[in-house]
Amino acid sequence: MLVIQMDTFHYHRSKDIIYEAGTNKLCIFACININRAQKKGKLNRRTIIDGPSFLIETDVRSSDPDYLELPNADVFYELSKDKYDELLHTAKEDKKSFILYGD
Repeated sequence: MLVIQMDTFHYHRSKDIIYEAGTNKLCIFACININRAQKKGKLNRRTIIDGPSFLIETDVRSSDPDYLELPNADVFYELSKDKYDELLHTAKEDKKSFILYGD
């Protein structure tokens, strides 16, 4: 039986400033993943393959200014396979560039 597989590649980043215990705290999460959809006859299966991810939680006063300039928002990009591979390499070599991707 023929198996059809389709991969989509994604980058996600979330940034917010949270007021907690009398201080402002910077929270950033960034990750890449692969969403794999497979179809075999009448069976459909979806799998998420997690790539690298980073979580930063620091006091705003000691935070990197480049991180503070990011919008307080969730960003989500669908990537090409080549761009995913590039970000996979970037995550290993330069965490900051990975987090700032797209801005």
